[in-house]
Amino acid sequence: DMGLATLYYGEYANTGPSSDTSSRVTWPGFHIMSYEEATNFTVPSLILGDQWLDSTSVPYNASL
Repeated sequence: DMGLATLYYGEYANTGPSSDTSSRVTWPGFHIMSYEEATNFTVPSLILGDQWLDSTSVPYNASL
């Protein structure tokens, strides 16, 4: 299935009753992300939001 072969599904710092990743999917694109990897998916990194989002008055959190 092309979708499963090309997706990227990342989890970072999950906690709580459902956070055990030993029973997660076995898709090739499933990853437990490090802090460094997860920062690539923050507002400043992913959409350069720190450069323009403040002017829209849309609230956001720039960190993880």
